[in-house]
Amino acid sequence: MIAITGATGLLGGHLMLELIRQDQPVRALIRKNGNRQKVFSVWRHYEKYPDSLLEKVEWFPVDLTDKVE
Repeated sequence: MIAITGATGLLGGHLMLELIRQDQPVRALIRKNGNRQKVFSVWRHYEKYPDSLLEKVEWFPVDLTDKVE
């Protein structure tokens, strides 16, 4: 499993796309108020059916500012 921070950003979106193309399992860390549509808007330039690729990502909502005790 590969975990990606910044998955909805430009670099993270491209990295996820390449990993999915290689059939790698991907866990995307996303802010609790994050927008997956940002990834879709990048992928639609490269893939005919980008929404089917979004289903291959395990989305994991996080807040990296939370303290761990």
